[in-house]
Amino acid sequence: MEKMIRLLNEIEEKANNIVEGAAEKKAELYEGYQKELQELDETMEKASREKLNRLQKEMNEEISREHEVFVKSLNEELQKLESNYRRNHDKLVETMLERITGV
Repeated sequence: MEKMIRLLNEIEEKANNIVEGAAEKKAELYEGYQKELQELDETMEKASREKLNRLQKEMNEEISREHEVFVKSLNEELQKLESNYRRNHDKLVETMLERITGV
């Protein structure tokens, strides 16, 4: 009977060691997964930040190009208007004077 009790104690001790080992392994795996998850989060955040910066730079460059085209177009239009005014100044003055005086 004593041999059976000793054998049961050994089995229980081995079972407890297995359970403790499994708990330790579970804790190690959890820590490893947490670390991997944190690294993945940091990697994704860095990639997102880089992509956002790249897109913002591209957008600013596009806006700058469009602004230059717009300013150039406005300057050309202004030059046309000034040229037209210089060529037709006297005629414009006469036309306005005729409308005002009715002559």
